[in-house]
Amino acid sequence: MRRVNFLSKIAIGMLIFYAANVLAQQQKTSAKETFCPNSLSAEICDSYVMMLKDAAATNPKSINEFKEAVSIAAKASLHDPKVLNAVLQSPVLSSKLSNIPISLQFKLLERESAEAVIGMQFSYSKAFNQTVYRSDGIRERSYQIQLDIDGVITQNAQENPRNFITGKLAFVGRSMPSFNLQKLQAGLVPEYCVDEAHINDRACFELEADGVEAFFEPMGSAFYLNYGADFGVETDQRFEAKNQTFGGFMFVAYEDMRIDSFLGYNNIKPSLRIAAETVDPNRETPRALAGDNSSYTRLAAEFSLIVPLQKLAGLPYYFTFNYQAYEEMGASKLVKTANLHAYQLKTYSLNTPTGIFVSYSSGRLPFVLANESTVEIGFQTYF
Repeated sequence: MRRVNFLSKIAIGMLIFYAANVLAQQQKTSAKETFCPNSLSAEICDSYVMMLKDAAATNPKSINEFKEAVSIAAKASLHDPKVLNAVLQSPVLSSKLSNIPISLQFKLLERESAEAVIGMQFSYSKAFNQTVYRSDGIRERSYQIQLDIDGVITQNAQENPRNFITGKLAFVGRSMPSFNLQKLQAGLVPEYCVDEAHINDRACFELEADGVEAFFEPMGSAFYLNYGADFGVETDQRFEAKNQTFGGFMFVAYEDMRIDSFLGYNNIKPSLRIAAETVDPNRETPRALAGDNSSYTRLAAEFSLIVPLQKLAGLPYYFTFNYQAYEEMGASKLVKTANLHAYQLKTYSLNTPTGIFVSYSSGRLPFVLANESTVEIGFQTYF
């Protein structure tokens, strides 16, 4: 049996070498089926294996050096749009990103009751001062300051069916799965597996693969929890109608990494965000123009579902569903009569790994007076 530092230097490095060697010798079995954890999509499995192989090639002498090498290789892999799209779909992987790049969707919005418009949807997220205050090898607890900005703009603001731009600065507490280094260090491998005569033995490969799976635990079902308070500004495209908001929120995402469950086998990922906030509108909001510009309390919720179609339909695409809802609490009769107390928007999208997408949405967001259905086709990229 080996010492921990020997495992760090040999078992990790040789494990990755073994995995890459076995991958190169495969005839009919994909890398995902043989090596990758179920939490990783087929699109990024090859990148994952190469990332670990590149990290091992740096000859790390400790777990910390290995983690640093993996981090450098992972950042380089994000330059591939297919890899980045897959990373952002996964709570496991996206939770490790402190600086999610700017997402841009260039699209044509075909409107049900008006002429089509050309638009751009943007989204930016940045985390500051990330601090881990507890990590027990199973869950990691941290806090950070986070800035989020998103919205849709079109060539004519008056024709924008999704005329709602938000910016929020939040203090966020996070609880998420962490790498299980303790279990990796305990994952001792027999000495003979290092011998060249046994380098390709299936038993040795499986023992080493178990070590990697331990490192990337949890490999079962996992919950990701964000909670905190935020200050926000909401505006229309012309920056005329504005709301200032302050409130608390909770976000939870679920990812099942087992292959013996429906969600895990199909890599389906649901998430939910709920918030309670006070809203202070200016005089240009539809609500104020209707005769009530008083501050009010609002509940907001957003549900998202990501469904890869590889297992379900044999297609290299993924389907997403997003539902947003806003409702004013204790709205006055005047606001209810004007139908300005509640907003809902449903969006169904079919996305390709390269960024091309088509979507259908119905409903409205705050600042929009009437429900409207749109069909959108476009391209998503990152900066």
